[in-house]
Amino acid sequence: MIDKFTRKAYKEGYKARSVFKLDDINKKYKLIRKNQKILDLGCWPGSWLQYCKKNLQNTGLIVGIDTKEIKDIDIDFIKKDVFDSDIIETIKMKSSKFDLILSDLAPKTTGFQDSEQSIELAERALFIAEKLLKFNGNFVVKVFQGKDLNKFIDRLKKRFRFVKSNKPLASKKTSKEIYIVCIAKRW
Repeated sequence: MIDKFTRKAYKEGYKARSVFKLDDINKKYKLIRKNQKILDLGCWPGSWLQYCKKNLQNTGLIVGIDTKEIKDIDIDFIKKDVFDSDIIETIKMKSSKFDLILSDLAPKTTGFQDSEQSIELAERALFIAEKLLKFNGNFVVKVFQGKDLNKFIDRLKKRFRFVKSNKPLASKKTSKEIYIVCIAKRW
């Protein structure tokens, strides 16, 4: 059964319903602006890339990374796993610093240890943000609620001036996913 967000996404030309999660976050926090350099980790199928491109009106740099190929979107794409040992050097070929890093990385959900695997991916996204996010830059990361979430949020609070967890309207009610918005990198 196709829900209202999926229908709306397809009607508006977006590749997935997740675009409305980012839209909800962006309306609250005004993270996406013209002339920014944005890195999107776990960017497949590409709706967040489409949203960023539309909001930047072709004036910024948008780099997407995923193990699945992205087609039909005019952005810089890197087909790689975020755990590859050369990921930082590969991204630096596009830009050494970013204004905003988005992570919609998620494990293949099985119902078994999903939250632990989600935290591992979020930790990796944070590692990449530590290396590539500019001072005062912003970071949005998806995590599944679980036992290690509070420890992860505490780590984020040490690195950013403002940290807030969000459950966007387009997230399914039964989903354990939340998005943590981190504003103004300290280091």
